[in-house]
Amino acid sequence: MPPRKVVLIVDDDNDIREAIRDLLEVEGCGTAEARDGGAGLAYLRSHPAPAVILLDWNMAPVSGAEFMSEFSRDASLANIPVVLLTADVRAPPKARDLGLSTVLAKPIDADQLLAIAASYRA
Repeated sequence: MPPRKVVLIVDDDNDIREAIRDLLEVEGCGTAEARDGGAGLAYLRSHPAPAVILLDWNMAPVSGAEFMSEFSRDASLANIPVVLLTADVRAPPKARDLGLSTVLAKPIDADQLLAIAASYRA
């Protein structure tokens, strides 16, 4: 049996990361976590590709925008879908300019999150 694809959660807020992880795992999703964009990129370069990346926009030290700038330059990552997580109402237009079509507003709606994760499960 092939390994289960995971959802990579990239968020600098431990409580949000843990809540998303717990919700997804209860529904049978595998998860991996990264504390910021830099840790997310490191994960991607050292693990099999996740089914989808849930990416916070406002993080430090490496933001969602910085993550996407680096991510988009790496052809080996191009086929991994990215869903933006944000409470910043100014972020979605900027994210769309970076090629992100799915935006999930914080506070996150659990049903919407589960539907998005289910649509990418292998």
